[in-house]
Amino acid sequence: MLRLALVDRAGRHMETSIRCPSCKRPVGAESPSFPFCSERCRWVDLAHWLEGTYRIEAALSEESAEDSLPQERAEEPDE
Repeated sequence: MLRLALVDRAGRHMETSIRCPSCKRPVGAESPSFPFCSERCRWVDLAHWLEGTYRIEAALSEESAEDSLPQERAEEPDE
């Protein structure tokens, strides 16, 4: 199982283990489905995203919307 050494705001060292985002079981770093514990949990998580159960709610600003659009390249003159 993968263990992380974290430091809290007071500077105390804390250890934590990685848990599967779907079922909360401990996950080893050697898991082929990392950070999930199994392929099933990986698919369950994907289904939640596709169904809209999980979503990122943030207003898209006009500036960030423009940044996400593909930029047109200026045509190079033929030589």
